[in-house]
Parts: sequence; C-alpha cells; structure tokens
Amino acid sequence: PDMDYGMMDKTGDDGIGGGVGAGDDPHAIWYAEVENPEAALDKIVASGGKIVAPASDIGMVTFGLFTDPEGNLAGVFKPNQQQ
Repeated sequence: PDMDYGMMDKTGDDGIGGGVGAGDDPHAIWYAEVENPEAALDKIVASGGKIVAPASDIGMVTFGLFTDPEGNLAGVFKPNQQQ
C-alpha cells in the first residue's frame, strides 16, 4: 500500500507472476523466474534490451527490471532462501 503497487502470484504450475503500479506512472510488469537474475540481465542487454533496475536483493527475492528493444518493461527474479 505504501508504494501503490500490487503483486500477482501465479497459480499452480501455470501462468506468470506480475505487478501493477499506480500513482503518477501506472504500469503493469510481468516477471520471469530465473536461476541467476544478473546473468539473465546480461543476456538481455546482449540481445538489445536495456537495464532499468540492476539485480537487487530485497529480502524475499532478488530481482531486476529491463526493457526489451521495443521499450516494453519486464523483470526477472529469483526467490531467496527462507532462513
């Protein structure tokens, strides 16, 4: 609620997670789960994408944001181990 951002989880083994942001810049973002977010972002850049937010550990996940060559915003993430 403090960020005007809602997260959506996939159901079962189907679908993808995502998020919807409100406020001054409303947007929807889809996220792909990857084994190594930093390596995935490197491949994205090599394929013509641009990093919007580098891989960052925020506690329960490590994630990064990028745009594809057409400017579409998306993200990659890896769940962190629960301790």
